[in-house]
Amino acid sequence: MRAYEIIDHTADIGVVVRGASLEELFANAAYAFFDLQVGLERVGTAESREVVVEGDDLEQLMVRWLQQLLVLLEVEELVVSEFNIEQADESGVRACVRGETLDPQRHELKGEIKAVTYHGLEVEETTQGWQAQIIFDV
Repeated sequence: MRAYEIIDHTADIGVVVRGASLEELFANAAYAFFDLQVGLERVGTAESREVVVEGDDLEQLMVRWLQQLLVLLEVEELVVSEFNIEQADESGVRACVRGETLDPQRHELKGEIKAVTYHGLEVEETTQGWQAQIIFDV
């Protein structure tokens, strides 16, 4: 199953993410988030962080999950390339993520995501598993 596909959006960038399970869906959303910004093929896994988010529904959890990853990138300059989702359900997501400090000399910079939005956000179960549509403010 392909991790994500880009969808047309007028000013921002949208993606559709799929996963056989909720854990895979959240991992693929994280992969899309970082892959749109940095070429992940050169990102190592020397540093790890635990990421825990809680929410009232899957849409809120998706936004909070990706917002936490944005904080890692913006504040700690940590580029993440490995996402081990330990738990994902209606109430929360818990994961161990691995990556390394952003190095513009070594990492291919593709673009910048400024925010994760609720605009057009959908998280739903399908006959093939799970699917989410996410719009990023660029």
